[in-house]
Amino acid sequence: MYEGTDPIAAVAVFWVERAKRNTVRQHARNAAFRLHGEHPAEGFATHLSDRDMMIADRLEEAISRAASLHAADLADELDSKWLVSEDGV
Repeated sequence: MYEGTDPIAAVAVFWVERAKRNTVRQHARNAAFRLHGEHPAEGFATHLSDRDMMIADRLEEAISRAASLHAADLADELDSKWLVSEDGV
């Protein structure tokens, strides 16, 4: 742990980051299986650098933002097709 930090917060950050790395690893293993039709070697995606995790974070943010924008567009389209205005048109 880092000197001068709250130990509970430091442990919580550690576990959150560990869970995030494990999720990224599992997605990488699943993608490799889908691409190649066989499970990757045991050591596949075991080391993810901070840079790799930052890239994964940015991708996650970009995908989430794009999905939100797309959902808003779809909601507007559905509203225009299915909602009836007060004057009945």
